[in-house]
Amino acid sequence: MMSVGRKKITILLVIAVLFFFSPTSVNAQTTDADILFSDVVIEVGMNANGTSHIIFSANVTNTGTAVVTNIDIRIEVRSIEILRATVDGNSVSASNSERERYSLVSLGPVQLDAGSSLLTIVEMRSETLQEQLGSVEERGLTLENMIFYVRPLHEFRQFKFVAVLPQHAVLDTESPSLFPSPTSNHTNGLSLVFVWEADQILPGQERVYIVKYGIPMRTHVNIDDGVNDILLFLIAVLSGAMAVIIVERAPRMIRAIRTPKIVAQGGVTQQENDILRFLSKRGGSCPQREIYRELDMSQSLASMILTGLEQRGLIRRFREGRENMIHIVEE
Repeated sequence: MMSVGRKKITILLVIAVLFFFSPTSVNAQTTDADILFSDVVIEVGMNANGTSHIIFSANVTNTGTAVVTNIDIRIEVRSIEILRATVDGNSVSASNSERERYSLVSLGPVQLDAGSSLLTIVEMRSETLQEQLGSVEERGLTLENMIFYVRPLHEFRQFKFVAVLPQHAVLDTESPSLFPSPTSNHTNGLSLVFVWEADQILPGQERVYIVKYGIPMRTHVNIDDGVNDILLFLIAVLSGAMAVIIVERAPRMIRAIRTPKIVAQGGVTQQENDILRFLSKRGGSCPQREIYRELDMSQSLASMILTGLEQRGLIRRFREGRENMIHIVEE
């Protein structure tokens, strides 16, 4: 009888230990649904040398009952360099795990108690966010674009995206330059600034922001550099006024947002010509994924250029299975 009693006590002790260390214990880390990001601001400052400075800031609130010890942020940029990370003004460790199409930034360890909030700021640098579309000699511009995706891991409330153009850059007035229509725009004295706002973005939802702009080419003229800078500043200010008109017309031109309207030799840009020649070498057709892989383009830029070629009747796109096939149109 004593043996049976001891076995029962042993079993009860094992059950108690398993329960204490089980994932349902009150000491467990909160789930993704227990974290809320509010007053979220993502600001992208673009430089003329192709680099971008990204600042992410948000109030992170623990809506669960357990302590949060790390904060994960998904940044939709292929490659980033973390410059600085702070939580409530104090520097914290930040690691970056690069995935195929985005970067996962993890901050910690932190102490985020149930019901409390922390102001989180991460400063980053990227060399892959801006892409050159080509140049237009007669307009004296080098055309570029910036495409930024937002796909949050946690709920975003009171979200704001801010795009700051390079100094002296102007909008590409030959085609729709902003998508979607910004909530507001202004100038900080040297650059055009565009702002988009959203009340809420849920996990799994997506937002995309596109800005197409031109950087004036510097030419050898007998003008003092200071005067030259003033002229470029006046161009930027006038472009800001023109932006208001473009924004009003944007809804009617959304279909053309991804089509680069660039006048170049032979009626096509260098990148368009590269794609057409690549198709010819492939016998006139190939899968779309081969184009951006072999020509070292991002998927978004390749898709934009192909859309322009298709609308001008130079290529055709057909769906075969799970991928797009691109066929050159014979004249």
